[in-house]
Amino acid sequence: MYSERLNKTVEFLSEEDKQDIKQAFSLWVDWLALSFVRNKEDILKVKELALNTTTKIMSKIETKEAINNYEEILKASEGIMIARGDLGVIEPYNLGRIQDLLVTKTLKTTKKLVVGTGFLRTLKTNLFPTRAETIDLYEVFKKGVKTIMFSGETAISKNPLLVLETANKIYESINKEDLTMLEE
Repeated sequence: MYSERLNKTVEFLSEEDKQDIKQAFSLWVDWLALSFVRNKEDILKVKELALNTTTKIMSKIETKEAINNYEEILKASEGIMIARGDLGVIEPYNLGRIQDLLVTKTLKTTKKLVVGTGFLRTLKTNLFPTRAETIDLYEVFKKGVKTIMFSGETAISKNPLLVLETANKIYESINKEDLTMLEE
């Protein structure tokens, strides 16, 4: 309740944010990712600061308000990042359904889609992912998601390459239909 009140009273962009965004536009960055987008007005405020028209906006979906305003955010953005870690504000039993709906809606458009994080969290310290992690990542790939964001799995992992190799093996397994090809 407190965080919902706070989100409504705090301006989306501070003066420092505005200066940073103008700097990013002046550097002609390809993408500008926006955290804590709540509605299309937040995106339009950023686009008003645009010094060029080539920088694309990636809106990070991480609040209940963003989920409730997803259709308008999707239309106003060039890309969407579904921030699973930040979506911890959602009741856990609704996360799978919410992720599935957001992915489905986004994939019906030409917008870029990134889904992250926590897919292979156990690989930070272990050599093998859990069954749940591999199935989770498989299902996201199977749905049609092509871009995954890893965070802690690669940033503070003992073996970040193992994370990428594991994700690649899971991705490559999508089109395998012959069960006899399983490793012993």
